Formats: sequence, structure tokens, C-alpha cells
Amino acid sequence: MMKKNVGLLISNLNAGGAERVVSRLSTILKEDYNIYVILFDASSINYEYSGRLIDMNVGANKGNAFSKISLLLNRVKTLRKIKKEEKLDLVISFLDSPNLVNILSKNKGCKTIVSVRNFLGKEKQTSRIAKISNIIMKHMYKQSDGVISVSRQITEFLIESYRVNKGKITTIYNPFDVKMIEKLSLEPIEEEYRDFMSSDKIFVSVGRQSYQKGFWHLLKAFKLVHDKDSEARLLIVGRDEGNSVENMITSLGLKESVLLTGYNQNPFKFIRNSKIYVLSSLFEGFPNALVEAMACGCPVIAADCQSGPREILISEPDLTSNINKVTYADYGVLIPELESKEDWDSSFYDKGDRILAMAMLDLINNQDKVNYYAEKSLQRSQDFTYARCRSEFNSFIDVYLKEEQLQVK
Repeated sequence: MMKKNVGLLISNLNAGGAERVVSRLSTILKEDYNIYVILFDASSINYEYSGRLIDMNVGANKGNAFSKISLLLNRVKTLRKIKKEEKLDLVISFLDSPNLVNILSKNKGCKTIVSVRNFLGKEKQTSRIAKISNIIMKHMYKQSDGVISVSRQITEFLIESYRVNKGKITTIYNPFDVKMIEKLSLEPIEEEYRDFMSSDKIFVSVGRQSYQKGFWHLLKAFKLVHDKDSEARLLIVGRDEGNSVENMITSLGLKESVLLTGYNQNPFKFIRNSKIYVLSSLFEGFPNALVEAMACGCPVIAADCQSGPREILISEPDLTSNINKVTYADYGVLIPELESKEDWDSSFYDKGDRILAMAMLDLINNQDKVNYYAEKSLQRSQDFTYARCRSEFNSFIDVYLKEEQLQVK
């Protein structure tokens, strides 16, 4: 039986969580379908991929509104041509711009599937363009043939707020190569970091230093922890974005106790050699770094942001209730959702900072709990393997390909 042709559409494979997922999916699905990795811009690729690469050569345009509209129309025209010439049966797109282009290039012979990666109700929409884009996507998602979300909370939000048909949306959690993460976690740490990493009271967090990650909360909470336990240390692995994090470290007097490594291709070796992983995000879609930390056998503390942490750390979560205190869940520790207002004032600590500090102190000083949650982390990470993801994607894709066959007959 001939394999069907499936396209994976994203802007690039340069960096980012969604980009990493496309890289993984191309490998996971290659045994079942002819995979086409379609990029707006393939000039810089940092992730491996399987299948055939198609460079649309229609990268970013930082011009005026007219230029951006022209670029959008060019992308739509180019993708429509690719769908026809390559006889694609189905295209799955990732992130807003590719989703929009996928929907606008829709034709009868190719099913259009969009993937929603972030909790749309929580994203910081400061610019007029971001707000307009949100309104457009609200209407466009309903025009797709199918929708994949990365968490149940996103699924519920799309059904209730975007009026997406319940019958055409499904939740598929992100895939993780758990064995590879374990292997990478065993690599040696660079010489320059070994002295800092010699402590047995290291908190670690991974992510770019952006608003979304809420690092001002983490730094303030760590300051409260450090005031009570001077041996505690904090490690942040991720790309720098401005000087806010570094400035706050200085103003809090924590230069000797906090280490910023910047971007590192292998964060897993740092996680494995740390005591506790902390997620202070204000919103996520599905926090990849949280599951990756669990795959390293690291106990985790996570803010109950929308969405993902609750679904990862509780086996059968109630998505309607509020978490208002430190909660020792099935697979890790949850704290209440953190305040979303950006606040780099090092002299002010809000309730969330204090609750996070309380959870960090309690866990770091309780070896029995650390051991318990280290085991639970490893156990839970097995629920997000490639095999599980392949099965769920195959089931979802095959529904739409069978529909197409029935229509042809």
C-alpha cells in the first residue's frame, strides 16, 4: 500500500519548542507517511529532520503593513502550489503564521490541520498587530479541517472561546526521546561550571529570559530561600533577552549564588546534576522543559499556569478548580498561578513569590520527598514517549485521510 504524503509546515527549524517538535515528528512519522518538512525559510537549520525538505524561500519581512500583506499572499500562493505539485494529502502547520497560511491555501485535495501550541487566552498582546492577529485566528481556526492542541486546557479554551467544533479537535501531548535525554544528561559538565555545580542544593530552570518565563518571580523566591539557607544556588540555562535578569541578580545581592549559562545545546546534564527543577512560567502551551527535567529524574516544582503543568503533574486533573496553596501532586509540586504583571522591583515580594519560596525550601530540606518525586518524575516521563505520540498522531491523521478516500469514491 502506498504511503500518503504528509507535510509539516513551520517558519524555520532554527530554534524554539515548536520547531523542535516538528523535528521530532518528522522522525516519528516517517515510517508511516512520506514526510515533507516545509519551511518559510530554510537558510539556517539547527534541528535534525527526516523526510524531504521544501524551502518556500519566503522568510520574514520587517517592512510596513503593505509589505507584510504582500508577503502573506506570496506565502499562500507558494504553499498552494506546493500542495498541488507534491500531491500532498494533508498538511499540519505549527504556530500562528504558518497556521494562517495553511488555512488560506486550503484546497479540496489536501486536508488542512492546524496545531495550537500556546494558551491563547494568556499571551501578552501588547501590539495592535498581535490583537488583530488573535481576532483573525479566532475565525480562521474554524475554517481548518482539524485542530491539534498540546493540552486539554487549550482544547477546552478553543471550544468555549473560539467556538471550534468539538468533533474536529484533539489533544496530543508533545513527544520526547526519553532515552536520548537520559543519555545526554550523562555527559560531563564544562569545566567552567563545575565548581558552582558542586553544591547539593541547586535549583535549576531552563528557558529564554523572556516575559513568559516569569523569572522575576523565581529570582525573588530564590532570594527568600537563600536568606534562610545560604548554601542554596540557582542555575538558569537559556538565551539572554535584555539585562533584566542580570540586573535583578545584582540588586538582590545574589551574584555568587546564581549562575546564568546562556543558551546551551545540552541543558540535560545541568538538570541531572541539580536537586530541583523550578518552572515559574506565566503561561505555556505544553512546557517541554518540565517533562525533560522529569526525564532526567529531577523533582519538579511548577506554577499552575495555563496550560500544561497541572496535566503533567496530576494523573486525573480537575481543570476547573483553582490551586491556591502548595500542592504535593502525583508527580511533582504545584503552586498557585503567579502574578502576570511584570515586576523587576527587587524590594517588593508578592504572595506568589513567598509561596514559591516556601515550596522550594520545604522540598530542598526534605530528602525523602526529593527521592520520592525523583522516582515519580522518571515514571511520568514514560507517558510522553515517541511510541505514544506516533500512535496518537496516526489515529488522528488516518481519520482525515479515510474521509478523503470516501469523498473520492
